[in-house]
Amino acid sequence: MFGPNTANSLKWWYTFLIRSLSLSALVRTSFKSRSKMILYFVRHGQTDFNKEHRLQGIQFDEPLNADGVSDMQKLVKTLPTDFEVIYASALERVMASAEIISKKTGKPIITDSDITEKSVGTLAGKTWEEIPNGHELHEKDGLVEYDYRPYGGESVEDVEKRFRKFIKEVRKANKNALIVTSIGIIRIAYKLLLARKGKIEVKNASVHRFEI
Repeated sequence: MFGPNTANSLKWWYTFLIRSLSLSALVRTSFKSRSKMILYFVRHGQTDFNKEHRLQGIQFDEPLNADGVSDMQKLVKTLPTDFEVIYASALERVMASAEIISKKTGKPIITDSDITEKSVGTLAGKTWEEIPNGHELHEKDGLVEYDYRPYGGESVEDVEKRFRKFIKEVRKANKNALIVTSIGIIRIAYKLLLARKGKIEVKNASVHRFEI
């Protein structure tokens, strides 16, 4: 037979065990919720500069052309619906794309300068063929190994720094989000969020899903 002290001891351990299991379940649930946050990165629709293979960066704020508008209108019909907010840079080609999505989905747009396309400095407006050593620069751009500081632009490290800042804020919000931006930012996302190496193809009006 158990004495009073033994019974009290068992009761205490039982209560402790139940509380520990409840806390463990709460932590697992919270972690599971955070780990399932989904981000959809969308590249803006086509501009005439895209069609002519000219660098845009931030120096040329080109509007969407007719194909760009049409492609975004087609894309919005196939987008997932499990996002709560739209983030976009303030570039005209990006905002026009985000507004097409927002109008269809009713989701609000938050502008954020940290997801603005990289600056290519004085190379903006030129084709790769018009730039000395353009082939080499093009390869480095695609591999996310560029440095446009000699031309008054940004380096990979510059863009990665502001992208990390953006992702930190998105994590705090803890909401599924759709992020309308440019090719340079999406390639940075693949590099930093998925550790993907090599050239990533990112077409105009394309969707790229990430889970963080």
